[in-house]
Amino acid sequence: MERELVNKIQQVGNKVRQAELKIESDCATLEQAKVDVQIAKRQLEGIKNLYEKGLKSLTELEEKKAKMQESEAKLVGAENKLASAQNDLDIYKTELQLTQNEYANKVAKAQSDKYSTLSEKFDAQASVNKLRIERENYSLLELGCRRKRHRDFRKCPPAGPNPLPRNRGKLQARRQARH
Repeated sequence: MERELVNKIQQVGNKVRQAELKIESDCATLEQAKVDVQIAKRQLEGIKNLYEKGLKSLTELEEKKAKMQESEAKLVGAENKLASAQNDLDIYKTELQLTQNEYANKVAKAQSDKYSTLSEKFDAQASVNKLRIERENYSLLELGCRRKRHRDFRKCPPAGPNPLPRNRGKLQARRQARH
């Protein structure tokens, strides 16, 4: 079970590391896209000024506008790609946590089963010991009754000190009255 956990954690851990590296790469791509947008803005502003002065053609202005839109689209794409990579990382971290929790649950269940089995074993041992003691008590009772010449040991009085009569109070009153 431990080997299974180690393999699964390594597998998910590798996914987490790959996602982290992808995030780093996507961050670099995003920064480059931001720089490209800034450059495209400056170039567009420069071309606009030159166009207004009549030094650049409308075609060149339109090309710079298209370049600006392209740079902005790449920026949005880079932002989306980074967000997706961050979501993947979150998913892999959650998967890692779930794997660890699943393993902890399996270990807890195995331990619970082990202790349940031990409990049943001890209960069985206690029952066996109780039956042995009862058997010994019957054997001793039978032996004691044979010595007292009782034929049926079940009718033999209980072992131990002589039991007091049930009407003990009446006997004591009679004895006091005789004296």
